[in-house]
Amino acid sequence: MMEDSLPEAKFDVAVLSYSLTGVPSAKSADFLNRLMQLSNPGGKIFFATFQDGCDWDRYVTPIYAEIGRARSGGTKVHIDLIEEAGFAAERVAKINTELFDQNLAELSNTLGFFFAPTHAEYFKNLAIHQQSLQKFVKTSRYGGVALSCVEELWEIKG
Repeated sequence: MMEDSLPEAKFDVAVLSYSLTGVPSAKSADFLNRLMQLSNPGGKIFFATFQDGCDWDRYVTPIYAEIGRARSGGTKVHIDLIEEAGFAAERVAKINTELFDQNLAELSNTLGFFFAPTHAEYFKNLAIHQQSLQKFVKTSRYGGVALSCVEELWEIKG
């Protein structure tokens, strides 16, 4: 579990990239307190997540509901978790990025990765997800097609 895999030595910078929601909410305050204690004076703790309302969010939110899985990311989910643990967060950067593949069918398959361990539920309705994805897909700057995503980097404040 994420909360059991903290470093043994002090650190200057920690980046929780889409992993903060891997800590059960009942343990998040203890996890964040321990992380703060391990941070050297002047050290920083960051987390990355997708911005609520971006194309990625609008695509995955109904799929999470369909497969009966709690939403595992997004700005509000992370900020709520941090505030419930008694901390604050400050946005440091916003990055426009994309998830891309050669064509719509391949992109639909690739996006299944994000629904682990419920892959079977995602792939059961792949044709429906592909139709939904078509509303959001654009030409990728790398060739092929893409689903845009706005990622945010936040600093956790003690």
